[in-house]
Amino acid sequence: MKSREISIADNFTEMIKSLSDDVKLDIIKKIKKSLNKSKAASPDDSWSDLFGSFKSKKTADDIIKELKAERYSNRHIEDI
Repeated sequence: MKSREISIADNFTEMIKSLSDDVKLDIIKKIKKSLNKSKAASPDDSWSDLFGSFKSKKTADDIIKELKAERYSNRHIEDI
């Protein structure tokens, strides 16, 4: 287990600590059911995929040039 996964497990354990035994058993059943389904799931299906860097074949400089070129300003600066 990775340290991040251990932290999530610890947080989850703290959350369910005060629940009744029946609710805990229901949670266990649902987790067991999800484990059976997740064996076929791809390894890319994780929370970490929701966050991260932008992936592109363009370089950062190319992206910056493209963004600057597409800027539009309708400001009219008056002479003083």
